[in-house]
Amino acid sequence: MKTSFIKPRRKSLLKRDTKFWLAFIIISTSILMALYIALEYEISATQDKTKKAMIDRKFLSADAVRLKSNYDMLKEELAFAIEIKTSNTLLKDNIANIFAIIPDQVMLTKIEVSSNCLVLYGNTPSKEIYNLHLAPALKSIFTTSETSFSRSGNGMKFISINKLEKEEGKEEAAHAR
Repeated sequence: MKTSFIKPRRKSLLKRDTKFWLAFIIISTSILMALYIALEYEISATQDKTKKAMIDRKFLSADAVRLKSNYDMLKEELAFAIEIKTSNTLLKDNIANIFAIIPDQVMLTKIEVSSNCLVLYGNTPSKEIYNLHLAPALKSIFTTSETSFSRSGNGMKFISINKLEKEEGKEEAAHAR
């Protein structure tokens, strides 16, 4: 019988190298699982952000369409306002010009103005004063000028209808430019 010089020890089921590899595999698997969970969380967060961004995009797109529509409407209103202002300025200047050509002896009682017609109502001491002082100025401005007179207590009442007819050839040439 052989005797042993050392005290018997218990043998483990796994060798030291196997324990090392097993610990390495467990640690590696744990790290991979942690990375997988972190990636899943990030993917979920990114998907939520994407959904929110798409909702925001739809809202902003609808808002952009609404703003574009408002811009176009405001642009039209501005053009209309500018047109009215220009028209009012021209009308004001034209009325001032009309009063400038009226002689002192002629008294106006009413004026009607349209885009191509001017009707004057008034009193004059005589037809001659009207024909000498006011009629030439009106005929130089308007294409046609017709005046009718009637007797009144202090001279003559008159109605002067003055029309400005646009020539089609000139108008078409102006539009062609």
